[in-house]
Amino acid sequence: MSVDGIYVLASLLVLPVGILLFLLSGAAGLLLGGVLLVVLGVFWNAVQKAERRIQDLERRVETLEADREDSIVDDGK
Repeated sequence: MSVDGIYVLASLLVLPVGILLFLLSGAAGLLLGGVLLVVLGVFWNAVQKAERRIQDLERRVETLEADREDSIVDDGK
């Protein structure tokens, strides 16, 4: 399951869990559901940040490999 799939599944579970908690324990349950939603948002933000960092590193590696190949070709002349 991809990260997007996990996020969608988790977000689909947050609302029913929040409603259930509200029905069981009133305002405290609703607050707990809100906290769960915030935690999920923070987690998703961290995942997105990590994905962007990985993509940046992959681009840097490609650039360094291309520069190395260019320098090998230049040294061979």
